[in-house]
Amino acid sequence: MTDDFKIPLFLQTNPVKINSRRAELYSSPRHCESHSTEVLEKGTGTVKWFSEHKGFGFFTRDSGCHKGQDLFVHIQEVSRLGQDFLTKGRRYGFDINKRRLDGKEFAINLRTI
Repeated sequence: MTDDFKIPLFLQTNPVKINSRRAELYSSPRHCESHSTEVLEKGTGTVKWFSEHKGFGFFTRDSGCHKGQDLFVHIQEVSRLGQDFLTKGRRYGFDINKRRLDGKEFAINLRTI
């Protein structure tokens, strides 16, 4: 008696490589759907710290009603700027977006100032 092996539905719709967990997380539809597509506001900020090993960092906002607060930035946005890392203390311009899941804000569309 042989049982037919059935591929789970989530693997049929979103095939991933077993050894690329980070790529799986950021290429999955869940990641894309968790962010809104609208830009909430434009702002400027100074790099508080950035870890290319961890893949993220934070800006300290220089403008807007949230002046002085931290703002998350992902390495994917840094790569779109054509850089591999952000230097502590350097100023950048950015657009601010909000996650639908928990309402936390993050920087997109980085610009050098």
